[in-house]
Amino acid sequence: MIQRVSDYLGIEGVAKRDKKELSVWCKNAKIAMLSQGISTNQLADSTGMRREYVSSILNGRVVSQPAIQKISDFLNIACNAL
Repeated sequence: MIQRVSDYLGIEGVAKRDKKELSVWCKNAKIAMLSQGISTNQLADSTGMRREYVSSILNGRVVSQPAIQKISDFLNIACNAL
């Protein structure tokens, strides 16, 4: 839709935001969650953290070594793959 409007107006469209590549740890955590059937809500409840905070960590927006360690321990993955 944006491209059509841009073409009609003869202007360049809005540039897409570059997505930051996830760290190896973030990818491993998400894979572990999928393979173990654990949701973000379940992970948050099990680790005593808020869902929004856990989501931010899993998506690489927040880096907190203590939180990463806690999640790694729960998921039984290495935490040194940041």
